[in-house]
Amino acid sequence: MIRLLGVELTRLRLRRAVVVLCGLAIVVPVLIAAATLWEGRPIDARDRAEAERQVAESLAFAEEDVARCEEDPEDWGLGPDADPGECFDVVIGDPSFYTADNYLWRTPLDVGQERTNTGVAVVVVLAIALMLVGATFAGSDWATGSLSVQLLTDPRRGRVWLAKGLAVGLLAALLATVVLTLYWSALGGAAAAWDLSPPDGVWGDVVTSALAGVVLVTGAAVTLYALTMLLRSTVGALGVLVAASVGSTLVPALLPVAAPERWILPSQVYAFVTGRFEYYDPSREPCGAVYEDCVSAVGRGDATAYLLVVMVVVLALSVWSFRRRDVP
Repeated sequence: MIRLLGVELTRLRLRRAVVVLCGLAIVVPVLIAAATLWEGRPIDARDRAEAERQVAESLAFAEEDVARCEEDPEDWGLGPDADPGECFDVVIGDPSFYTADNYLWRTPLDVGQERTNTGVAVVVVLAIALMLVGATFAGSDWATGSLSVQLLTDPRRGRVWLAKGLAVGLLAALLATVVLTLYWSALGGAAAAWDLSPPDGVWGDVVTSALAGVVLVTGAAVTLYALTMLLRSTVGALGVLVAASVGSTLVPALLPVAAPERWILPSQVYAFVTGRFEYYDPSREPCGAVYEDCVSAVGRGDATAYLLVVMVVVLALSVWSFRRRDVP
């Protein structure tokens, strides 16, 4: 089995499409990290000076509007005998708003916030790339007819299926681990250098989310490999993937359920990676005028059960089909 796995890993490594997809799985997170660090760099003297300049301009425009209002209060929705103080309240409102802090267009890097933002985006990018790897690897064997030759060398179909699936899973797990480790190391190093270290407990949540991301990416890659082995077509597997993604969003919306967001696939992915997905649930008691009373959540356990059922069904059908159906 070890020798067969080594052969499949070599075949996987030599696929040009696989190399390109793995390259994209590295380059895109690097670009996300670069953009995140650029947007999250500390506020310097130049940024604050620009914000103060904008405050001064806004106040100057507001004062001109106050003067126009005092000349003709009716144009501003006030009566002809309106007190000048009313114009000030209508045009300027709260003077405390006009501060440099409110005019800064970006906020410093927040690792805790990035865990549920760009961290999820990186996991999704990895999952898509590695799913394409799994589909391409299996689909090319069916398209070229090389699978029948492989079965002549080793006719034990279960071993062949398992070796291919393990090769895809190992590649996905290794690549996801490396990319996520480098991504969070870059953000953590920048946060430490900029003296923006997160509160206690945040890095524990980041590690948990990263591990969940590795598991998700690995499971997604193996699942699409299994689906391609079942359908014997890369295009067919990708078509089913797109249909399932769209259907998982549309079908709950069409069903008579109070909160369709609870059942859609993106919600499960987000909950699995971050540990919690909150959604508006009008059926929750006591849901009323207060929004917080109507909030329910999908936990990581619920998302695991949802995704695991999908994965097990696809894998079981794929193994059964590969062992039973004729191989051309």
